[in-house]
Amino acid sequence: MDDSTLQKPNVYNRYLPFYDSIQRQAYAEFDEIRMHLSRIIQLREIRPGFSVWSSKLQQFISLYGYYFTKADHLKLIDFYLSILSIDNLSLIDVRICFNLLEVLLNGIEQSFFNCIRCCRFYFSATATQEILDEFRPWLCPFDSAFGDAMYFFDWFLPVNLPPNLHNQGFKLWLPEFLGIWELGSRAIATQKKDTYPISTVASLIVAMMSNGSSCLQYLRNLFTAIKSVYYPSNTGDFQHDIVQFLVELTESFIDRVHLESKADRIWQFKPLQSYRLTEQDITDFVNCAKEYVFISIFNKTYQEDAAKAFRHLTMLRPELVVPAIVEQLFSSVNSINEPHRFTSTLSCLTGITRQIVQQTLNFPQGQTYVLPLLISVLPGIDSNDFDKTSKTFQFLKAILMLITCVDCSSAINIPNDLTEVVQEKIINFLDPSSFTPRVSKLLTDLVQTILEANPIETLKYIMSQTCERIEKIRHDSEATILTDHKGDMELTWCLILFSKLLQARGDTLLVYKSMTLSVFHRCIHIIHKKSYEAIANAAKNLLKSLSYVYPIDYRLTVENIDGPFSDFLPIRVWGQHVEFDKLQPQFHMPSAEEVDFACEFVETFIYQELTLLNDKSSGMSNDERLRSLTLIQFISIGFLRMVSCIDSEEVLDLELSVAPFKFKCKAQYSLYAKEPSEVQRKSANAFGYRYRAVTR
Repeated sequence: MDDSTLQKPNVYNRYLPFYDSIQRQAYAEFDEIRMHLSRIIQLREIRPGFSVWSSKLQQFISLYGYYFTKADHLKLIDFYLSILSIDNLSLIDVRICFNLLEVLLNGIEQSFFNCIRCCRFYFSATATQEILDEFRPWLCPFDSAFGDAMYFFDWFLPVNLPPNLHNQGFKLWLPEFLGIWELGSRAIATQKKDTYPISTVASLIVAMMSNGSSCLQYLRNLFTAIKSVYYPSNTGDFQHDIVQFLVELTESFIDRVHLESKADRIWQFKPLQSYRLTEQDITDFVNCAKEYVFISIFNKTYQEDAAKAFRHLTMLRPELVVPAIVEQLFSSVNSINEPHRFTSTLSCLTGITRQIVQQTLNFPQGQTYVLPLLISVLPGIDSNDFDKTSKTFQFLKAILMLITCVDCSSAINIPNDLTEVVQEKIINFLDPSSFTPRVSKLLTDLVQTILEANPIETLKYIMSQTCERIEKIRHDSEATILTDHKGDMELTWCLILFSKLLQARGDTLLVYKSMTLSVFHRCIHIIHKKSYEAIANAAKNLLKSLSYVYPIDYRLTVENIDGPFSDFLPIRVWGQHVEFDKLQPQFHMPSAEEVDFACEFVETFIYQELTLLNDKSSGMSNDERLRSLTLIQFISIGFLRMVSCIDSEEVLDLELSVAPFKFKCKAQYSLYAKEPSEVQRKSANAFGYRYRAVTR
């Protein structure tokens, strides 16, 4: 099978387990779709076959991408266009055709415009005059065609001609267009305030810089004149425009630097070296704008926009910008008079974490800020201040996603106690008996993040403590806690945390098997709604962790981080990108021990619930019945993937069709370490057969 002839397959499928089987299944499914669509139309059956297999084609594209050749792609487009020509076609079928055509032609309009822009470099020297002759008659300001003409000029006019062709290029139209612009501006000025888009003004200013221009000096004068307006104490709608001006100005400068510094392309005109931005121009621009961007960071209304401008400056000269904002954070951690400065600074730092952790020639000291920053932001984890806690977690997530958490202390002979500090802080933070729903959601998300990063250490620190708290509460409480509709707040919170911990990797949960089963035995009959929902979620999470296939390593580092530091030092690749073709994702595959644990859990708990419903259903209260059904539902969601389809006779004559309703091909791969027959036998014993025996 050769994927090189395919249009645009889903590139991420190649990293999935059993990719060879996925390829075979994709080819087989598309052959079936193509065959049945053709058969349906040849035999003139629109309903129900056409809608069924069109839906399967749409699902196929969402899973596999354009996993067919160019010839097949064009045939599919022609096929659905021809369907639209059928007389008396129902509205539903018309909608199906348009939906599929939209999917099959996805992005073709923008691709066409991009093609025009790229082709302009190949136009002849006389193309500018020919285009002007074609569309100049449309240039009447009182005609709606005027706007269309300007769009066409924007697409087709070649604007990157070499100097020897300028007389046949922009000099033919620029004076005329500027005259039209000036006349239009005067007309607008007589009616209302004369304004121009901020992005346009910023682009023009950036375009006039360098080559001895005094534009940068005029920009300094402008900022000096309006400096007082940037202060956060001056509030009003005008602040949106002045902050947005900083964003557009820095973004336009970034675009120009990128355009002039990237490798020259042979088909595009090269800007003259004397007109390009120099390193000194970049430094001068950053020094000119950084003070006003820094002031805008503390603007409570438009702080996010100011953070964007700050990020643009750090991309240009991190050595001029990062130290100041880091020192500001250190000084604001314990600020009593201005606590908002901490959250504003932290939000700004969240957007520039890559510039901090990357090791570059101009800014090698950025990595020295990482550990002090991680430690200094820990006081921001405050259950009494949701905004501060949220921004602290966002910063921790942003920076930890860019670095490899490996103990490198032996490389420089310096002890590293950051892990213990962070773990202790988190454990203390999880210690209170209850939290508000918003804080609970935030904390459980934090637990999930650290579980993905290091499940073994996280479970070591938190799992035992959580289970012990649950056992202690159950031991100290009265027997009535099982039937108390009010519940226990501390117990409910511990069960929610317990449920989240069971989302850890399946093999890491095997160590805590007895502890986990003990908690379920002690708490499974609680009828307090939030408590039994937490127990049901815990059962679902446990079974998914044990029996599902899922990615377990999100690192982009392809080097061996467990080797000696003389061969590879992880800090060298902090914040570095990895080529797409070099990604090496790792997946969890259920082992024999995990399958046994999952089957044992299902056999232990679902059978007793089914028996309870069968024997005592009439004597159960609504709350007890709902608890039992909820547990059965969540166990089924977590485990039914391992249960094979129950053999039964196919329902015939549901609705006559010349094509079947299901694919003939089936997936040909096994997810489990044990033989499929053994897994299915245990699964059937745990759920299928016993369910029929109980409900018979």
